[in-house]
Amino acid sequence: MSFINELEPRWVILGACMLLPIGLAVGTLWIQWRNWRTRWWREAAGRVDRARAVAREVRSRQMRTTGTGRNTEFVTSENLRTRNVAEVSYSFAVGTETFHSKRICLMGEPDGSVSAVLKRYPQGRVVTVYYNPEDPSESILERDAPARIREAWLGTAVLAALILGCFFAITQGAAWLETVVPHPTRVPAMMMLGAVSLVVLMIVRAITKETSAMKKWPTTTGRIVRSDITTTVQQHRRPSRPRGDYDVRMYVPRVVYAYEADGHSFQSDDIGWSTSANRRSVAEKYVKRFPLQSQVRVFYNPDDPAQATLEPSVGLFALILWFVAAAVAFAAFAVGWLIP
Repeated sequence: MSFINELEPRWVILGACMLLPIGLAVGTLWIQWRNWRTRWWREAAGRVDRARAVAREVRSRQMRTTGTGRNTEFVTSENLRTRNVAEVSYSFAVGTETFHSKRICLMGEPDGSVSAVLKRYPQGRVVTVYYNPEDPSESILERDAPARIREAWLGTAVLAALILGCFFAITQGAAWLETVVPHPTRVPAMMMLGAVSLVVLMIVRAITKETSAMKKWPTTTGRIVRSDITTTVQQHRRPSRPRGDYDVRMYVPRVVYAYEADGHSFQSDDIGWSTSANRRSVAEKYVKRFPLQSQVRVFYNPDDPAQATLEPSVGLFALILWFVAAAVAFAAFAVGWLIP
């Protein structure tokens, strides 16, 4: 502990940031080992019994922090999303026994969009199945290509280089700023505000670009298959004040619509800009706007029809983000040169 306490804060921050590429490297090693293990698996001829797009409700948790010092608060929110996956069922025979499986690859999802995977494995197609000779129930249709593993290593190296480059650019930039600003002690605050402004600028730029592309997507007719309100729990934790922990019930509008595109049926819950709130009336506005079984116009991605939305627009949200980025950038300038 004494060694850690003697380290400069910047090196502690760098070490924390480097945990991400280190984690990716460990994950890539794990995938590489799993893929290497399949080199001794045997092959068998199989047949695709069923291939379809299946909609699933995925729950995930997202954590963020608010406040500083003793007022720091950890907020954990539960997110609900409808996600389409390619479900491919196939069968193959080993000796006199027939096996059934739905596993396409060892880790994660197969390459390509849901529609592309279904086109690759249509119902009735004869496929090559790789199976574990010690346990034939363990089988896959695709091995991870060496090129993918090389790309993973390259991505890890690029991420590590970006982190190191940004770290030294920021530290050297801070040293230079200390020589030109009237109050060198304010440089950390200037750097923090500048970084926040840059991140917000990158986010609004990505949102604007994505929205522009969505407006050009083809459309089809969809139908609302779910329109109700569900609840999640938002946890607020205060490490400095354990008795101050509390939970907030959040009301989430769950509007799900079904549509057909590229010869397949899909479902989505992207209705444009929507949000959860601790007041039921906020969620009710979205539910009333999209009653059950009503028809809607669906914008879908022609390259990935499983991705769709009802409103390819963020309204005033992008404008607000532009204003926030400009305001924070001006605050950084004011802290360094304008405030006495």
